[in-house]
Amino acid sequence: MSNQFRLTLIFTIGALLVVVMTLQMTAASFIDGQYLPVGHDAFYHARRILDAVATGRLFQFDTLMHAPEGDWVTWPWAYDFLLAKAVALLTRITGASDPVAVLMHLPPVLGVLTTGLVVAICAQLRLSLVMTGIATACFALHAYTQYQFGVGALDHHGAEQLATLGTLLLGLRWFSLPASPGRACALGIGLGTALGIHAGLFILQVPVLAALCLGWQRRDAIPPAAANWFVAGLICSVLVVLIPAETFWQGRFVIYYLSWFHLYVSAATCVIVLYVSRRPFNARSLLVLVGLAVALAVPLLAVVAFSRGFLSGDLSTIRDIDEIQSPFAIARQENGLRRINQVYTLLVWISPLTLITALVLALRERTLARTYFWLASAFGLGLLLLQLRLGSFGVPFLYLPLLVLSAMAMEKWPRANRGIAIGLVALLVAAYYPTVRYQLFGGRVPAMDQQFSTLRPLLRVLREACAKDPGVVLAEPGDGHLIRYFTNCAVISNNFRLTPMDIEKVVESLDLIAMPLDKMRARNPRVKYVVARLVSPNESTDPVLFRQLLSTTEKAPADVHTLAEMKVTAPDGKVQKFLGIYRLTE
Repeated sequence: MSNQFRLTLIFTIGALLVVVMTLQMTAASFIDGQYLPVGHDAFYHARRILDAVATGRLFQFDTLMHAPEGDWVTWPWAYDFLLAKAVALLTRITGASDPVAVLMHLPPVLGVLTTGLVVAICAQLRLSLVMTGIATACFALHAYTQYQFGVGALDHHGAEQLATLGTLLLGLRWFSLPASPGRACALGIGLGTALGIHAGLFILQVPVLAALCLGWQRRDAIPPAAANWFVAGLICSVLVVLIPAETFWQGRFVIYYLSWFHLYVSAATCVIVLYVSRRPFNARSLLVLVGLAVALAVPLLAVVAFSRGFLSGDLSTIRDIDEIQSPFAIARQENGLRRINQVYTLLVWISPLTLITALVLALRERTLARTYFWLASAFGLGLLLLQLRLGSFGVPFLYLPLLVLSAMAMEKWPRANRGIAIGLVALLVAAYYPTVRYQLFGGRVPAMDQQFSTLRPLLRVLREACAKDPGVVLAEPGDGHLIRYFTNCAVISNNFRLTPMDIEKVVESLDLIAMPLDKMRARNPRVKYVVARLVSPNESTDPVLFRQLLSTTEKAPADVHTLAEMKVTAPDGKVQKFLGIYRLTE
């Protein structure tokens, strides 16, 4: 058998394993005879995609969120638009009658594509077939793979991991043959099109720049012709992503919408790449490069100020959100250690050591491709350790550097190959045990979303009410995406917390539910429906409005019509209303 055939076989087995793992999410997605999105933000992606399938157009401005003003959707157009086109095409080809079912099964397809990237990266790193098989198994059995590519998992984080591995592969290919114009252009296109998934993916340019600058310092600069093709690929692909974005044509210069900021950042990357490809390294040229970098960074300082607050968790409305916490912070919470062990595997606890090792090897390495690999590994692990939300960038580097290190050790000490192999397998088996034992085949909460599970019995009532008489719904921000998906009513706030407007609307909702009914109505007379829920064991800590509407001792105000309520009986026999949907009459 040829090596290519063996790699194809590894990919096929790995892809089948990924499909098996991702299909486990069917238990969370297929509820009451219908498919649902899996994950909170997946509900909004699904609403946007399904609307695009039905109308042929993807909305970039949502009139039904951030009521009454409406707002621009921070997520770029390309990811949702391409999924909508895929659903329309597959529905037409297969004759499927339910586009929702087709849509919910697209994430496993992306998982299979990502499996191919893992195999290709291992081949580019010249890992053995055994190491390639192990890497494929590590990807397939990781909880992130199941979460991000499972049935119904429409959130863009899976596509972020795909983009991270895709640009890693393209970078390794170019840097292994720096004079290749085609490979240079391909990397530029990969980095540019990544912005169509999320506006923050410009950060994938950072390890590429770092590798090029480090190679330049070693007097191993890329040829100018290849640099030109990289620049052409990057700028052209960025423009392809930006031109359809309506926020770009508004002249914005912000980090959270597709805007001129992204064209500027990409152009700055191009300027530096062109400079290091044309100037020999010496003290003078280094000073010029530093001055150039500082000058290019000046316009970005004000833009990144808000995002720095988001990344550090300093903004008041996001401090308690799990996804902006670091794995170490979560591990200190109740049951947090078990959660991190199951989701990240035990490899997360040695990841700081892996990060440091990657940095040291990046400085010692003499080949540009391996330098880029180690820098990308350190960068990805740094993001993973910063926040849970950034795990997509770091999860592949929990295991890939270990495999490369093991291969290097086997090459250096061939007599110890068996011991190194046994040690590696033992480490991975122990590291993955919590994930395989407790996570991959465990119970599934409907839609993997506790708020949906709670609200689910009453959503039909709200949907029917909104169909007859649409209006503004006041609810806690976490219910915003659910209400937006299931009804045609508007919401004041939702799970978006990326822009100043997002934060303002979250604060507005929290302020409104903290008021008695009469004051709330005086503050915002547009509110037509209220979704009230008690979430704490101690009622006194719940919002004032929710306590008032769900009270079992006080009579409901005359201008409140109860659409549906749910009650629970406490151990002491006391009946307590904990969830209700109410219509406010004139």
